[in-house]
Amino acid sequence: MVLFKNFILRLAQEVVLKENYGAIITGDSIGQVASQTMQNLQSTSYGINSLVLRPVIGFNKDEIIDLAQEIGVYEESIKEYKDCCSIIAKRPLTRASMEQVERGNKEIDMNKIVAESMKSLEEVKF
Repeated sequence: MVLFKNFILRLAQEVVLKENYGAIITGDSIGQVASQTMQNLQSTSYGINSLVLRPVIGFNKDEIIDLAQEIGVYEESIKEYKDCCSIIAKRPLTRASMEQVERGNKEIDMNKIVAESMKSLEEVKF
């Protein structure tokens, strides 16, 4: 899961660079899921040079849902999708190290995956 979140941040970083945005903004909240432990949040940021803002970091799930409804993104957030957590994360790590992320990125050739993924991005406007 940490590698997947690192992939998402790497993809977001490419969009930030391409579109000249100032930062990546996530919906991470401490402790909501295994990938959001403090150590895993740090590890998911491996290789990310863009500013990462986490404005709801201290919110609980209900507060995040309320905010998503208020700003009009909740319906998008509940659309059905293949949840990789339930597919591959039988026992997710809660303390992944930067070294583990670095090793994983090399094993799967993360740069190639990000480059290929950039070709098929779809913009969603709210």
